[in-house]
Amino acid sequence: CIRDSLGSGNALVAQVPTEIEAARSLEEQGRYAEAAEALRPYVRRVPDDMGTYWYFARLLHWAWALGEARDAYEVVVEGMPGDPWAKLDYAQVLLDSGYWTRAREVLLGVVAQGPPEAAAGAEEKLAFIRSRTRPWARADLVVLDDNQPYRRYEGSVEAGVHLTALWSVALGGDPRQLDAESRYTAGEAWAQIRGALPALRLQVTARAGGAFQGSGAVQGEGPGQDGPLPRGSTTSWVGAAEVGLNLPHGLKLVTAARRTRYLWTLASVDSLVMVNTAELRLDRAQAPGWAGEAGVRHSLFADDNAVTAAYAWILAPLVTNVLRLGYAFSWSDARESRWERVLPRSPVAPGTPLPSGANLPGRYAPYHTPEQEQVHSALAELSVPL
Repeated sequence: CIRDSLGSGNALVAQVPTEIEAARSLEEQGRYAEAAEALRPYVRRVPDDMGTYWYFARLLHWAWALGEARDAYEVVVEGMPGDPWAKLDYAQVLLDSGYWTRAREVLLGVVAQGPPEAAAGAEEKLAFIRSRTRPWARADLVVLDDNQPYRRYEGSVEAGVHLTALWSVALGGDPRQLDAESRYTAGEAWAQIRGALPALRLQVTARAGGAFQGSGAVQGEGPGQDGPLPRGSTTSWVGAAEVGLNLPHGLKLVTAARRTRYLWTLASVDSLVMVNTAELRLDRAQAPGWAGEAGVRHSLFADDNAVTAAYAWILAPLVTNVLRLGYAFSWSDARESRWERVLPRSPVAPGTPLPSGANLPGRYAPYHTPEQEQVHSALAELSVPL
């Protein structure tokens, strides 16, 4: 019996590091769900090893198995009642799961328990809870200018409330003056609902509203304009729907559909040009350290013309938390061109072949149509703490 027990003990000792090493190897590859499964036999066999049980709970959290992660953390917190760091991890799982009331209780306990470093982390999470559960309002003003010439002033107002910890509703509007040299006014008004489905790892946003175009007399002639435009107004509907799937390593796969007003050419000032856009992107834009985004976008206009674009950018940390450098690339192409000559100013008669390098006055009307356009950019981000 002693020999059998000793033999079993030796087998157990040899087996433990193998299971933990296998889990760590899978974790390094980002295969969190498989890592948790590799570790599961050990935590079932040795449930009193709280350090490894805590690691098991983290793997479940990273794999977004939130129900199992909550259960595992409850075991860890019960087995390690004096460890505030385990409670902080447990509170984060509760937040991600939508159990914000329970998370607040756990965090208040950490604040009371200390030490100061853990209490500071708990206060940060409590501040996040307060910011996400109280009503909010914001207002912005943006001035956009380029050499078409075209300058527009664009405001934005929004106010909303949280229905629950994970779902909110908002109302907003975007008043605009479309051209500094005219009295063209326009705007949009909309309602929005946004929320999360933690069990499915989804974030959802839906918006619907209307856009209006108000006309005023043009003070001076612009490219392709022969005089004041008639007064009047036009309306249309706008909307958007976006679904994001949370992936490991801080990545998010986002699919979106939008109907918006197009406002990027001078020719779009005097009419309501609407565009329907579908987009698919892989998003890590808000991550610290390495960050980036890549996606494709297809835009369809009312005249059945389409513009397709692909883009990607990446930022790499050069000095941690201070400086990041990177690169961006985009490609876009339109099915048909909407470039038109400006007559009678054009010195070249329609149908006349153009010499190489000729400068032909004209404009894109009513929207820009790229032709195999490629843009390469260098990126830099400097963060200076104040």
